[in-house]
Amino acid sequence: MKNANTLQNILQHWHKPEINLHVNNVIEQIKQCRTASLGYHLYQCTDSQCRKYHYRYHSCRNRHCPQCGGFQKQQWIEDRMNELLPTNYFHVVFTLPHELNGCILGNRKLLLKLLFDSSAQTLLTFSKDKNYLGATPGILSLLHTWGQQLSFHPHVHCIISSGGIDITGGKQCWRNAVRNSNQFIFSS
Repeated sequence: MKNANTLQNILQHWHKPEINLHVNNVIEQIKQCRTASLGYHLYQCTDSQCRKYHYRYHSCRNRHCPQCGGFQKQQWIEDRMNELLPTNYFHVVFTLPHELNGCILGNRKLLLKLLFDSSAQTLLTFSKDKNYLGATPGILSLLHTWGQQLSFHPHVHCIISSGGIDITGGKQCWRNAVRNSNQFIFSS
């Protein structure tokens, strides 16, 4: 017997349509998740003595759904965590003055590449300094061209490892950053 205290069951019995169409759409998807209304795959046992049928109802795949979206999100997070180096990470943002927006719009390819190159060079220069790290860190950079207000605002978000690979005498080793604070990748 199915548990009657699921979010899906509660919504199926008590939900009244909302004014917000997006909310209604999400709730309707959750109400129909893993029911015949979304379709199914039919499986049959291959054992000649059994031959029973099993219906596998399709999921809504909505990220808000506790039956499928929550699980998929958690699985995605765990998969990404397994890809990380065993160290802490820092978020660094490089941006340009708004006064340069017109120039950047007219020369996007050149100037956005320059923004990427200069942000990487800055992080690598500080990282190679023995006072900070003395090694080569892992860096992931992502370009954003719009701000929160949807105005043109080119900037690069960088995720940088708090440690890096040090090659001394042909031998590789992991070196952690020297910091006075865990809030900043490079302390002054």
